Amino acid sequence: HAIVMKRCDKAVPWLEQANAMTRGSNPMILNNLATAIVRSGARSPEDALALANQTLKLIPDHPDALSTRGEVYVAMKRWNDAVADLTEALKLRKDSLLVHQLLATAYQELSDPKMQELHLKRVEELSPRSPSD
Repeated sequence: HAIVMKRCDKAVPWLEQANAMTRGSNPMILNNLATAIVRSGARSPEDALALANQTLKLIPDHPDALSTRGEVYVAMKRWNDAVADLTEALKLRKDSLLVHQLLATAYQELSDPKMQELHLKRVEELSPRSPSD
């Protein structure tokens, strides 16, 4: 719930406790912990990357785990790695606003305006409209 409420700093300790209780065997907890760490800056992105990799060992090629690792790679400024994971995630999550936002950022940093624009257009299409629109 804390992640949904954008309080990732509050989520980290609870997820760490849950992860300890499951001995690192629950991919949902691992993935959520990696997400909370990268979004909160509570620990280094390398810690989040280790958790994302652990998640992908348990559930290879899962789009949520790939998008999490892609988000970690964006935080680490590993643009090519981010694009690889996020592109794979997009195959099963074509309407993921977050994945398109992350890809737009990565392509901007890779100086690929054509791909950046493609994803920015998709972000605009997927973004919720206010009632006055």
